[in-house]
Formats: sequence, C-alpha cells, structure tokens
Amino acid sequence: MMSQEVENLKLRSRNAYIFFFGALWGYTTFGHGSTIPAFNTGLLVLYAIMGLIGVYLVIFKDARIINRQLQRNVVLAEVCITLLVLAFIYMIPDSLGLVKAVIILIVIAVYFKLYNRTLDKLER
Repeated sequence: MMSQEVENLKLRSRNAYIFFFGALWGYTTFGHGSTIPAFNTGLLVLYAIMGLIGVYLVIFKDARIINRQLQRNVVLAEVCITLLVLAFIYMIPDSLGLVKAVIILIVIAVYFKLYNRTLDKLER
C-alpha cells in the first residue's frame, strides 16, 4: 500500500475506534452497574448513539482496505476483541469499580497498538 493510503487508514481507524471502543469503555465506567436509573438511562442513549456511529465508521474503514486477506483478518480481530470486551464487562465484578474500566482500557489499547503495528508493516 502507498504511504498516503496507510495514513488515511490510520486516521479512519483512530476515529472509528475512539467512537466504538469509547462507547464500550464509557458504558463500562459510568453506565454498567449504575444504581441511579435516570443517570443510567441518559448515558445508555449517549453510548448507544456513540456505538452506532463507531460501528458505521468501523465498517466504512474496513471496506476501504484493499488487501482482502488483511481485511478478513482485521474484521475477525475486531469481532474477537469486541466479544472479549463484552465478556469482560459482564464477567468482571462491579465491585472492582474503576479497576474494571482500566482492565477494559488496557485490552483495547493493546489491540490498537497491534493494529497500528500491522499497518506500519504495510507501509514498508
């Protein structure tokens, strides 16, 4: 891939992942397990809209990947990491509080770092 295409893909990826994984992380931090119903409902709407925008951006980003094998691997990795994060949201007890959110954030950050390394290899 050309350097400009990789840079565009990195920019789209960052924006898509900020919305998508940001919605999951925000739900984990502030929405899941909240005992205040009104607070929880308002945040759920915000995170649902943010998540839908993120899903749209991720699908749009994945469609722009030219290499079909890389596209398949990226989509599979995104599905796996999403399922892993969702499993962690419900498996890690709410009593851990922000530690739970930090665990989710670390998993997402490691995935994003590996994804960027893969794109850097394409640039060479």
